[in-house]
Amino acid sequence: MLYISSRSKTDSFTSYRTLCDDRAPDGGVFIPYKLPDVSDQLRLLKNRSFAENIAYIFNLFFPCKLTPRDVEICVGKNPLRITEMSHRLIMAE
Repeated sequence: MLYISSRSKTDSFTSYRTLCDDRAPDGGVFIPYKLPDVSDQLRLLKNRSFAENIAYIFNLFFPCKLTPRDVEICVGKNPLRITEMSHRLIMAE
């Protein structure tokens, strides 16, 4: 995935560069050039574990091949629960 600076949209940066530097060379923050389409995956979030969701989201933005087990080692097994409140609202508790 490529990233751009919030101040200048002319240069692009790799995900490795965004992890190494806290700011773009012009002082802006890194933002994804294009967000991945996850609309078909949103309903599945409530059925997956926290670790599966975090691994899925991180792997969309960074080429790290993170596994749910990696997340569990770092933050624990169930630090929060995702609950569907209505057909359009999902909340993290």
